[in-house]
Amino acid sequence: MTFKQRQNRLKKTVLLLKKHYPMRRAKATSDTMSLIQLLVLATITEDPYVPSAMQAVRRMERDYVDWNEVRVSSSHELGEVLKAYRLDPERANDLKSMLQMIFGRENKLSTDLTSSDSFDIIKSYLLGYENCPRRVVDTVLMLLGEHRDIPAGDQVMRFA
Repeated sequence: MTFKQRQNRLKKTVLLLKKHYPMRRAKATSDTMSLIQLLVLATITEDPYVPSAMQAVRRMERDYVDWNEVRVSSSHELGEVLKAYRLDPERANDLKSMLQMIFGRENKLSTDLTSSDSFDIIKSYLLGYENCPRRVVDTVLMLLGEHRDIPAGDQVMRFA
């Protein structure tokens, strides 16, 4: 099979998938959540539409004083919170790394951006983090309702 034939087959497959599995919109979610909350949600789960993921974010907000307390908490403690909502407890390390990355750049765990800011501004801001996984960036942009790409990990992006 030639490259052109494979390319055409892939395009047809993508169109077929889009037809059968339309992108779910979460504009209502992004309107009620801050950019930090969206980053946390995208970090702790592959599928941010899972209700338990949103419940885990809400519980962290309720149980901890602020996101800085989450950042300095033990991975085991955060893993227990995630496990209570049937999420992968190993994501606790990813969450701590994400919050540390934001804190290291901003020297605070908040940003001057909000989820209602321009899509391009938010995208350039998120891509400005060197170690931020591409899947997390794509998921946040998808939650904002502007991104049409399917969130993919860095391994997949190497071939794209």
